[in-house]
Amino acid sequence: MVKGQFQVEVAGVTYPNDDGSERQAIIRSCHEGEKLILKHTPIPEDKNGVIILRQNGQQLGWLPRWNAQEIAPYLDRGEIVTATLDEIKEYKKRPLNCSIIITKPEAKKVIESRKKGCLIKAAIAGGIFLLIVILIVVSC
Repeated sequence: MVKGQFQVEVAGVTYPNDDGSERQAIIRSCHEGEKLILKHTPIPEDKNGVIILRQNGQQLGWLPRWNAQEIAPYLDRGEIVTATLDEIKEYKKRPLNCSIIITKPEAKKVIESRKKGCLIKAAIAGGIFLLIVILIVVSC
């Protein structure tokens, strides 16, 4: 992970959603690596409340308060904060739990620049390999 990217446990996974759906059943149908949606949803208990949704709108739970306090302002400014389901944790006699990876906007820039650097290195390595092959073929 890079600076501005962190892992967090989803809060409230044992509670039912307002529409009556069960978060445990929703988590059971998820897959690791799934892209999720973060939505700032203030509630009386927490003005910075951030819900965690699947792409189809099903709610998995909430971002913990201390993380929501940090992420809600980004969402309010319309900045893109990504969330990816990292791990679904199943225990013998306890409810399912899950963790997500949050990527703030500044971390996305670092990740993109690293990807570009890797592509450039791969292109250079590919070019060197091609040159070696040509030299071998020409010398035969």
